[in-house]
Amino acid sequence: MPLCVLRTNLKRSSFQPDFHAIFTKYVADVLQKPTEKITLVVQTEADMSRGGSNSATVWLSIESINVFSNEKNPEIGGNLRQHLKSLLNIPENRIVVTLRDLPKADVV
Repeated sequence: MPLCVLRTNLKRSSFQPDFHAIFTKYVADVLQKPTEKITLVVQTEADMSRGGSNSATVWLSIESINVFSNEKNPEIGGNLRQHLKSLLNIPENRIVVTLRDLPKADVV
């Protein structure tokens, strides 16, 4: 039941019409979770910057139960960053990924 929120200052028109389906499937594959359990929210045209620059930037935040660890996070984050780079055509250094493990009791 990963909860994914992607915030960006990109316009909605920068995304392919089937972005949700493509990215949801990728997240499901990377996290080894069923596609139907993935929740994805995409917030476009956010008033955001990175390093003081308003150039295209993305912040992806994912929370899930029993998926993330210090050992796994670098590989998971790197894979997600590469995929977003190819889908959105923005540099990797403009993509921030945060991964948080949720306690099972926090999801009701």
